[in-house]
Amino acid sequence: MSTIDLQAVHDFLVEVAYKAGETIRSATPAVTGHGTKKNSADLVTETDQAVEKMVSDMLKEKYPDFEFIGEETYHPGLTLSSKPTFVVDPIDGTTNFFHGHPYVCVSLGLAIEKKPVVGVIYNPFTNALYTGIKGKGSYVTDATHDHVRLPLRDPEPFEDLSHCLVAVEWGSDRDGTDYETKVATFKKLCASKDLGGAMVHGMRSLGSAELNLCGVAAGHLDVYWETGCWAWDVCAGWVILEEAGGRMFGAMKGDYQPKVDQRRYMAVRGGEGQQKIAEEFWGCVEGQIEDLVMKNTLILLTAAVLAGVSFVSAHGGISLKHEHAGEMFSKVHRGKCYPDGVVNSGNSTGEMVTVGGESLYLAYPDECETTENAIVYFTDIFGVQLLNNRLLADSLAKAGYFVVMPDLFRGDPVPENALSDPNSTFDFPAWQKRHLQSGVEAIIDSTLNSMRTQYNVSTISSVGYCFGGKYVARYLASGKGIDAGFTAHPSNVQAEEWEAIASPISIAFGALDESSTPENRTDIEEIFMKGNKTYQTVLYAEAEHGFAVRTNLTNKKKAFAQESAYFQAVRWFDTWVKDEE
Repeated sequence: MSTIDLQAVHDFLVEVAYKAGETIRSATPAVTGHGTKKNSADLVTETDQAVEKMVSDMLKEKYPDFEFIGEETYHPGLTLSSKPTFVVDPIDGTTNFFHGHPYVCVSLGLAIEKKPVVGVIYNPFTNALYTGIKGKGSYVTDATHDHVRLPLRDPEPFEDLSHCLVAVEWGSDRDGTDYETKVATFKKLCASKDLGGAMVHGMRSLGSAELNLCGVAAGHLDVYWETGCWAWDVCAGWVILEEAGGRMFGAMKGDYQPKVDQRRYMAVRGGEGQQKIAEEFWGCVEGQIEDLVMKNTLILLTAAVLAGVSFVSAHGGISLKHEHAGEMFSKVHRGKCYPDGVVNSGNSTGEMVTVGGESLYLAYPDECETTENAIVYFTDIFGVQLLNNRLLADSLAKAGYFVVMPDLFRGDPVPENALSDPNSTFDFPAWQKRHLQSGVEAIIDSTLNSMRTQYNVSTISSVGYCFGGKYVARYLASGKGIDAGFTAHPSNVQAEEWEAIASPISIAFGALDESSTPENRTDIEEIFMKGNKTYQTVLYAEAEHGFAVRTNLTNKKKAFAQESAYFQAVRWFDTWVKDEE
């Protein structure tokens, strides 16, 4: 950062902002031929696209070595890197712009090491310019202020939310879990204290994330809560807010150090008691908010799993290896192998055997395959005794794999309902002491040896669920002999275990899995990108911990998540392990 003149960048961004403002102010809003981005509440205009192109051209000419992320040219898989990156929203408040409401701005931010360091926000209709440089303060210039430092008044200490003017936005997604959470949260914020609410002083929904942040920085607003923005909606305002003494929190409880690209935020103005007011606000959040960092890629990734697209790391990003759907179909459905998805009812069809002193559940492929391509299945804490585990092993075998599932607990699994039954007396800590890592790995080592010596397997992939996910990671390390791995809702995997992975790894996460936070998932992906590993991660909406093994099949989204996770694993192994002839 020392080699970059932030003041010079700031001055040039101001020049660009004024020029973009001229284009916006003189334009007649017209929706493009594409209509909308998602629905009638998510407009895209020709002016958005024209302004972004102009801004991009100017910035790339002046700073050719800097990266660029803009709203109109963003595509799934494009991530914010550690390199100097301009983060741009050509028109923040497009719906306002379309309707002639003057709460509109062009937003130009610079992030270095994924941290906002320069921000310039300009509203061409009110001629208000907000700017900030990391370590140098933030300022406003408008009809009544000439480069005046923010905040515009001395910040008073916070008392409680009943004294706060709060900004929120409805967003363009008007159904589903997130929308229900927003509605319930807004209701609680507004309700009287007699009804258990916060009785906030007032709520505003003004239609521009960046101008909301500027309002908090100036002291006009006390709090701004947002659950669906993007980095370009907050990058510039983030600097302006912090330089005015404000602070960014995450939207959900306990998130004290949010990241600029995590899409869920809460801005609090300067003043004593910022953390106290954030924690009070978190107490008003009613329900769950999905991990929106990855939600935008969910449809792409899920479709790719089913249609033959492999996602692999490439210089810290994502590249696509696409195969014709017909070719993919012939590979997955070779001979008599027709994987119909997860079998969830009936009796298991495999067999229990004892080999090398260990009990193993074996599920054989149909006549179309030999035991050449094998999968070792590391179970959750309910073990091989859980019918769902055996049925899932049978389902994987139907995809053309020889599946071996060792009894990791030697007849002593956690009883099926021990953790969900409120009357259960099961001693889980004592159970954990009986099944330490060293003992589990002794069983795995014996199983792998038997697979190679007794069953003539030539490739071994691994799947692991919950408890078993840790051993997928550990046995993908160099020299362990596992060719590729898949895990769903992995538990207790340490950073160094992810770092040691040397073979292709695919992970299925559940948005409602409390054991895997958005920050944890981001950290895992950063480890994979930094290590240039071949990996895939997919996040499934409304999927809870354990969904890939057993879930509520009457819920369409949960059933879809389980089925998709199965095909995610099959497709991963078909791509990275099976003979591609």
